[in-house]
Amino acid sequence: MTGRLDYLVNTDDDKEKAAKRLASLAAFQRKVILHALTFPAVTDLVYSTCSIHCQENEGVVTEVLEKVGDRFELVQAMPDWHHRGDSTYACGPLCVRAGPDDGTNGFFVAHFQRKEPIVSQSLAASIPKREHGQQRTVSTSTSRKRKHVRRPVTSS
Repeated sequence: MTGRLDYLVNTDDDKEKAAKRLASLAAFQRKVILHALTFPAVTDLVYSTCSIHCQENEGVVTEVLEKVGDRFELVQAMPDWHHRGDSTYACGPLCVRAGPDDGTNGFFVAHFQRKEPIVSQSLAASIPKREHGQQRTVSTSTSRKRKHVRRPVTSS
C-alpha cells in the first residue's frame, strides 16, 4: 500500500518538496508534544502517527526525550504487539510500528509517562481512577442555542 503514489514524486524537485514537508511535519509534531507535556496534570501521553517515516516517528520521540527526559520517560507501548520501532534508535524497542506487511499503510505509537506526578493532591483526587485498558468517561455539558426570532422590518 505504501509507495502506491510514488510515481507522483518522480523528479528531484518533487523529492525535495516531500523532504521539506516531512521535516515540517516532524517539527510541528515535536512542538505539539512538547507543549502538551507542559501541562501539570499530564501523566501519560500517547504519540501516534499514520506514518512509516523514522523522521516523524522515532526521530521525533528521540528529540522530545532529549528535552523532557528529566520529567518523562518512554514506557513500552502495546506490549503484545509483535513489531517494535526501529532498533537503530534507543527508543525503538519501546515503540510500536506497523507497515504494509501488517496490512496497513503504516502507523507508529510511543507512550510517554511522567516520572513523578506533580499535580496537587486536590487535582489528583478529582481525576477519576481507572484500571489499565478501561476507558475514562468524561461528562460534557451541552450549551443551549439561542433561538433566532425573525421580526418583520417596519418602515417608519
